[in-house]
Amino acid sequence: MKTPQRRLTVGQADLLAFIIYFIRTNGYPPSITEMAQATESDKAVVSRRIKALIRRDCIAKAPHSRREIILLPGNGADDLLEKVYLPPARLEIIESIERLSAKYGFPPSVYAIAKDTGLTESRIRRQLESMEEKGVAHYDRKKAAARLLIKLPIKRGDDEC
Repeated sequence: MKTPQRRLTVGQADLLAFIIYFIRTNGYPPSITEMAQATESDKAVVSRRIKALIRRDCIAKAPHSRREIILLPGNGADDLLEKVYLPPARLEIIESIERLSAKYGFPPSVYAIAKDTGLTESRIRRQLESMEEKGVAHYDRKKAAARLLIKLPIKRGDDEC
């Protein structure tokens, strides 16, 4: 059960402001370590503040993800709500899939994506499996090929792709 909306503590407000700033600047949510460094707090303190922000309906966390913080309406960052945020490795993989698909006319193999991005094949497979769970990409394990399922409104700093 959610607690009723209350004023945030100074630490919670600082953390929320940093999360919004980080997403605006980098295009994806910060890690616990980045939040701890920015707020000069322990990781345990940051985790407690994140749980408090979730209880107060300021943010939400995507299930099965350590890094995906989702902003909720009413925090002064409503322009960021409709965007899909991707860590740099996933963004690089998506751009590679789009580029290679356009170039060759069919879904690229994991090997081709690895060659194009410089990432390892195992890392690409893990990222594709995660993106498949979210409905962003389809990873055909038999053919070791990937294709995007949707065109994403990707937020990268102040640019939209």
